[in-house]
Amino acid sequence: MLDRQGYFANWSALHSNIDPGSVRFVAPWLRVMYAASRPLVARGVSPHSVTAAGVVMAAAAVAASAAGAHWPLLAAGVIALSALLDGVDGAVAVVGRSESRWGYVLDTVADRCSELLFLGCAFVLGAPVPLLIAIGASTLLQESARARAVAAGLDDVGVLTVWERPSRVVTALVLTIGCGLVPSSSAFVALMSSIVGVTLALIGFVQLMAVLRRRLS
Repeated sequence: MLDRQGYFANWSALHSNIDPGSVRFVAPWLRVMYAASRPLVARGVSPHSVTAAGVVMAAAAVAASAAGAHWPLLAAGVIALSALLDGVDGAVAVVGRSESRWGYVLDTVADRCSELLFLGCAFVLGAPVPLLIAIGASTLLQESARARAVAAGLDDVGVLTVWERPSRVVTALVLTIGCGLVPSSSAFVALMSSIVGVTLALIGFVQLMAVLRRRLS
């Protein structure tokens, strides 16, 4: 089992040699991930199991959102747990020295599944379908373009846009918390959250494409 210093060094190597201490909030977040992963590694829990649990939590958030009334507040908690597990699975793999290319692919697919399920929460809470389709399409296009750019020789993520996974999680949290606190205004909250989401998704896609064009030309 890696110690915390080894985990930080390994994380840096997997993320274009970024110094965790040089980016605000990254080092504290990694400390939390390390602390959460150690008991799981000690008990022999597979990182794939943690990844699957994160997707299950995202699906449970859809069910909680569909219950209406104040149940979306529970959905918000489940979404937060799903996002936490998304970080813990990678930490379990690194700390337990069980990283694999298959695990990397599985984690990426699980992220996209969870994000589509977050859109499912928005759908059952009354968000307009065309906006949800636009968000989903823009998100998948952004991640597909990034993946192809890496395959074409880009040696890092290219650029961190305004629509990365944390932004997607926060948007889902704002949606479910707002609808849970004011059930009578769920349709309005869902509409506004969708407008914000599609705006950020489109801006993020344009940001990424502009950088990729410059760096791959």
